[in-house]
Amino acid sequence: ISIDQVAANKLRGKTRLASLEMGLERGRTSGSCDSGYACAYSNHISWADPFTPNPKEVDPRRVFERLFGADQDDARSDTTGLRRSVLDATADDMKRLRHRLGTPDRHRLDGWLEGLRSAERRIEEAERHDREVKERLGDREPPSGIPKRHPDHARLMSELIVLAFQTDATRVITHMLGNGGSNRVYDFLGIRDGHHSLSHHAGDLAKIEAIKRIDRWHASEFAWLVQKLADTPDGEGKLIDNVAVLWGSGIRDGNRHDHHDLPLL
Repeated sequence: ISIDQVAANKLRGKTRLASLEMGLERGRTSGSCDSGYACAYSNHISWADPFTPNPKEVDPRRVFERLFGADQDDARSDTTGLRRSVLDATADDMKRLRHRLGTPDRHRLDGWLEGLRSAERRIEEAERHDREVKERLGDREPPSGIPKRHPDHARLMSELIVLAFQTDATRVITHMLGNGGSNRVYDFLGIRDGHHSLSHHAGDLAKIEAIKRIDRWHASEFAWLVQKLADTPDGEGKLIDNVAVLWGSGIRDGNRHDHHDLPLL
């Protein structure tokens, strides 16, 4: 069992969701991916027990609906209710609540509502793009609602993490910026080769420089999340005061396949 699930079991019943598992790449639970290890190990970091990885959600819309939408056992086939704005559905409640609050709490509520609006706007934009793609593709399967650009996907998922903690929808979240051994191409950084291929650089200075740029981008996304937590009010302080964040990698040196002394923050 992974440490997040130890915490989730301890806190179970205190929030809408015991835990939330997120990622930027879909995972597999079968097959061999690297060095004889099953893909389940490189594709998941949350484990309910030694044999059961918790699947991660990569679609921001699905994450949002899990946090604020209908219950998962809702069997309605009409998706209109799922797509209805959470703000519209609770507008009257929010108005009544606002009148009962003092000025500091009104500011906190307004900040939370603006965060909710921002997340909704970005999710709706991703869905609009999907509809346009579907029209062009005809009968072929369109994307599932994930933003087209990888950095937009990453930032939106980070915003949802903050929103989940801010609203106390869950107190335990795991998020994978990439699967272990992923060969994603970070073309938005001007890199044309796959991440995993570059990690086996064999001392090639150009490949090392490309790996550095990828590492810097990952670090900048972590820094953005921490800063957002530090800027978000929570109680008498900021959200960062009440959140513990662990960031790191399952490997230290991809070229050597070194799994010791892992870089953790």
